Order: sequence, then C-alpha cells, then structure tokens
Amino acid sequence: MILNGCAYEKEVMQVLSRGGWPAACPVELRTHVNACRSCADMVQVTASFQREREVAASAARIGTPGALWWRAQLRRRNAAVERIAKPLMGAHLFALFVCAR
Repeated sequence: MILNGCAYEKEVMQVLSRGGWPAACPVELRTHVNACRSCADMVQVTASFQREREVAASAARIGTPGALWWRAQLRRRNAAVERIAKPLMGAHLFALFVCAR
C-alpha cells in the first residue's frame, strides 16, 4: 500500500470523474496506470462503482407521480384507520363484557 499516493492520482481521478476512461485520456496516462498499482487499483474500483451505479439506476423504477401520490394517500388513510381501530376494539370488548353480565 502506498501511503503518499501517486503524482498522477489527481489526473487519473479527473479522467475517471468525467467518465472518459480509457477513451478520452492521453496515452502516457494509460501507460502510467498500467505500470502504477495504486492508480490501476483506483481505476478498477472507480469503474466497478460506476458500473454498479448504472445498473442500480436502470433497475430503479419509479412510478408515475399520480400513482405515487395515490399510494401515499392510501398509506396515510390505512395508518389513520389502524390508529382508530385500536381504541374501538377496546370499546367493543368493554361493551361486550357489560352486555354479557
């Protein structure tokens, strides 16, 4: 592990952040990455993260705004019904107990 880093590290990060690896980078930078383990590891890790981000973004399916609003309203109503149902159940049990005596 190199603690000080590499002199080309900033250049490699700039090319990677722009998404231009390896097509839009100079030949000498590609040659350096092939020779420098630190930069090669950085390229490999960054490329892996970028691929996974693209896969996750393509897999994320957000519905239409109308459907999202409708589901949020349905959840809100269901939560309100659940909050009301608990005390009502207690009142029903109390009334059943009173009537049964």
